[in-house]
Amino acid sequence: MKIFLKLFFTLYFLIALVSIHLFAQHQKVSSTFQKDTIFIGEEVKYTLSYFHPSNYQVIFPDSNYNYYPFEIIRKRTFNSSSTNDWTLDSVVYYLRTFSIDSNQSLSLPIILLNQNGDTTIIKSNISSVVLKRAFKPSQSSPQLLPDTAIIDLPAKFNYPYFLIFGLGNFVLIFFLLYLFRKSIIKRYKLFVLRKNHINFTKNFEKLEKNILLNKDLIELEVLVAEWKKYLSKLEESPINTYTTTEIISSFRNQELGNTLQYLDKCIYGNTTDINFQQPILVLKRFSVQQFQKKRKEARANG
Repeated sequence: MKIFLKLFFTLYFLIALVSIHLFAQHQKVSSTFQKDTIFIGEEVKYTLSYFHPSNYQVIFPDSNYNYYPFEIIRKRTFNSSSTNDWTLDSVVYYLRTFSIDSNQSLSLPIILLNQNGDTTIIKSNISSVVLKRAFKPSQSSPQLLPDTAIIDLPAKFNYPYFLIFGLGNFVLIFFLLYLFRKSIIKRYKLFVLRKNHINFTKNFEKLEKNILLNKDLIELEVLVAEWKKYLSKLEESPINTYTTTEIISSFRNQELGNTLQYLDKCIYGNTTDINFQQPILVLKRFSVQQFQKKRKEARANG
């Protein structure tokens, strides 16, 4: 009986070994590089295939797997090919390397999902490539040569920052003008009034001095014209085109009216044997009064 049992178990063990050997011969995991030699950073194809029974569920490595010393660029999966209860699954990985090792190898795992929920990892064969060098390393140690020459680099204008800075300043100025527009307009009006009055006074006094000294009726006519021109700017009205009668009617000032009529008689009557100081003083005083009036209005309305 013992001899019979020994023969039975021996025969069973031999049959099992033969079955495993035959099964292992049929299923096959293979991997290979498309090239034998590559450059650093060059794309190379790596093909991984698994020939297995059709009822197997298998998983190939994805983009999250560590392919060191290689980096994955992308991968291409092919449809399964089945014949007589056997299936061939294949994936092509596009890899590159930046490692400087002369020989670089890769072996990828395939995960087999068992019916009981467990997994089995099957490693592929090791495939290798040789790294090509773009230049041969020098046998001697390289020597650094000093170079202290100054390189003149052309200046480049930063247009984006300039546009941003200009736009920001424009927005800021526009906001400030809008916020303080009344105050700015008032100050500008007062500035223009004062500037015009100073220029007029300077020219008027220069003509006055020459008239009192030379009794020149032409300069007296110029003085009256300058006075009318200044009042036109001050009143914003074409007073320089008005006649004496129209000016008297506009301002209703008796002293001014008498003075203008007197000066007309002197100019057009060619009378020089008189004193022009008092009439000129009346014109100057009236211009100062009108200036002060307009300045007061500008301060109040601004």
